[in-house]
Amino acid sequence: MPVLRILLLTLLLPVLLLHAQPDDRHAAIVVNALGDEADLDGNDCTCMTANNTCTLRAALQTANACPGPDVVQFAVAGAFSPLTALPALSDATGGTLIDGYSAPGALANTAPITQPVNSQVTVTLYGANRPFHGLRITTQNNVVRGLAIYGFDNDAVAPYYSGILIDGGRSNTVAGNLIGFDPNSVISSSFQRYGVQIRALAKENLIGGAAAADRNVISGNTYAAVRIEGNLTLTNTVQGNFLGPVPQGNALLPGNPNSTALAWPTSPTTVASCRT
Repeated sequence: MPVLRILLLTLLLPVLLLHAQPDDRHAAIVVNALGDEADLDGNDCTCMTANNTCTLRAALQTANACPGPDVVQFAVAGAFSPLTALPALSDATGGTLIDGYSAPGALANTAPITQPVNSQVTVTLYGANRPFHGLRITTQNNVVRGLAIYGFDNDAVAPYYSGILIDGGRSNTVAGNLIGFDPNSVISSSFQRYGVQIRALAKENLIGGAAAADRNVISGNTYAAVRIEGNLTLTNTVQGNFLGPVPQGNALLPGNPNSTALAWPTSPTTVASCRT
């Protein structure tokens, strides 16, 4: 009997591990409106506002409320301009994938790092110089890809705000985004301090990746493309990004005096294959 149990566990273990992966997600939460209305019921798995639509704000509320991994997709393209901070990605029961490349007209980059980025990003998160972060991540296994994020922060003095803040989260991925500028007119953020900021014991996060489709373009932020801070903010990786150049790959936007990843010496970080 013990041998039989061991044999059954051996056969079932790959199946159990497969179903434990963060990409085993619920049916997609589909954003179909550019407004900023909240979800009617923030405690269920249905994204619906009082206008019978699903906004980005409502979708994030739904993803946080619905146990297990989720994916947010887009049936609309255009600019989202939240009036107040969006809900943080904070569901500890499973990560959320925000997939901007699901939007109409969106295409991921296919060009190698030696050539200009050719992605088409059609979902924009525009802060209109309001004082909060574009997206905040506090849990693990979240993925943000295919978004343009700029215009968060309203002054050049503290407190400072970022396009994406990973605030203690672990094993998150930020890939294939344009952060710090309007992709339609290549205008930089006026005050946005950092493109991506990682802090508060955040570990094992990946900014970019080895594949061409994972390349972020992070430019036009007032201080740095990427800031990683804290002596226990460990083993994060910044890989394969354009840090400074605009998508054409040949110019720096104004307001970005530090076009490289900024990692404090006490924050062990891998920076690989980035172009500045």
